[in-house]
Amino acid sequence: MDAHDNDLLAAEEERARTRTRLTLHENADGTLTGHFTIPTAQGHLLRKVLQAITAPRRGRLGASAAQTGDREAPTDWDRARGEAFCELLEHLPVDHLHPRTAATLIVTVEHDTLRKALKVAHLDTGADLSAGEARRLACGATFHRRT
Repeated sequence: MDAHDNDLLAAEEERARTRTRLTLHENADGTLTGHFTIPTAQGHLLRKVLQAITAPRRGRLGASAAQTGDREAPTDWDRARGEAFCELLEHLPVDHLHPRTAATLIVTVEHDTLRKALKVAHLDTGADLSAGEARRLACGATFHRRT
């Protein structure tokens, strides 16, 4: 059953990769509109990064307004996520782009499963990954063993 579930999920992930798209259109009003379709795992990763940026920040003594963010929680979350996306883009390391990511996505998978590709891995966001996709993501990740 586990190998069958993994095969189904791997096929779904492959179909998702073939459907991956990004379109951008100049609006001639100082804005650009875009649409994207990405695999679920990367979508959850983007969501987590944007949530981290839009999370209410705690100020510390002497911190500037830029460091602490607005004191009031945003009410327009679509705009807040849009501004977070802009911030994310502005902080990309353009001088040394590489496949590693600074965001944390928790993947729970047994070591033997990771090696043998027999089971589905589970994200902390509730999504599932095939063992192959978990291995691909793990190649650029830092591992923390639970004791």
